[in-house]
Amino acid sequence: RNRSKMSSTFVEKYSNLLPTLSTLKPILDSVDDEIIQLGRAINFDEITNISTSISRNVIEAQSIMDDYNNDMQVIKSTIATMDDTMMQDKEQGYYEEQERSTDSSTGRTMNPVSLSRIVSKLDTKYKRTLESTTNRALWKSNSRLTNSNLPSESKSPIFIPTSRDATLAKLIISDIHKSSTHASVDIVINEVKKRYWIPRFCSRRSTPSHITSDKATTFKMASTLWKMARILSLTENSATLKSHTGRIIERPLNLLIPLEIHSNESISDVPRAAVTIPLTPVSNIHPMVTRSRMAP
Repeated sequence: RNRSKMSSTFVEKYSNLLPTLSTLKPILDSVDDEIIQLGRAINFDEITNISTSISRNVIEAQSIMDDYNNDMQVIKSTIATMDDTMMQDKEQGYYEEQERSTDSSTGRTMNPVSLSRIVSKLDTKYKRTLESTTNRALWKSNSRLTNSNLPSESKSPIFIPTSRDATLAKLIISDIHKSSTHASVDIVINEVKKRYWIPRFCSRRSTPSHITSDKATTFKMASTLWKMARILSLTENSATLKSHTGRIIERPLNLLIPLEIHSNESISDVPRAAVTIPLTPVSNIHPMVTRSRMAP
């Protein structure tokens, strides 16, 4: 320590700043070492543990620097308000000498601006390392996921749960509700339909099938999960069919599915009551009506 500082009015305050530097040094050294470890992390658990420790140390270092800057600013402000010009010039010289000096025990500069830059550079280095390491870990995880034997739905999930505990769905709806100036429910639902696939369960003949969406124009529609029925007889207005389960069904002709006529049998084999089946499709299509009756 220079002897000239001993004659300063603020010698005690300058001395009280030294423990601050002693506290700051191990924290900065620890952050520097942990950043190197973070760059070598290979999984998300390591990244999380190391980054948590670094964040805690960086916040503590920034807090110490805030106190250090405040103490130095108090001294500087007091010097600026001195009435004695000679004393003011003398103290200003001591202050500038203090800023240029280096603490012998820590090797750190006493300049608050330089110290703040050191902390800021470490913080920036940490954030860049964290981003790079996270991206690398994500790339490795995605590669393993892509090359795994999981089904495509598991590799690229598109389903958002909508149960009572579905936080993501609640956040999505809340965000749209706020961004639309608290619009009505219908407006919010319409906006949700524009942004996301709205799943619905397709059911044909009371048979559950795949999930599809009103908006999913490029998706495969629900697969036919039932077996075609066999035509037993034809009348003028309806056809009697037998399903693969043995159920006897009577269906209107205009709702008869052509594929239900087996390709391995001739239409002439089907018993009918002297009725000619129209070759052109019936344009008057109405909702399917089916009736079942007990087999004789």
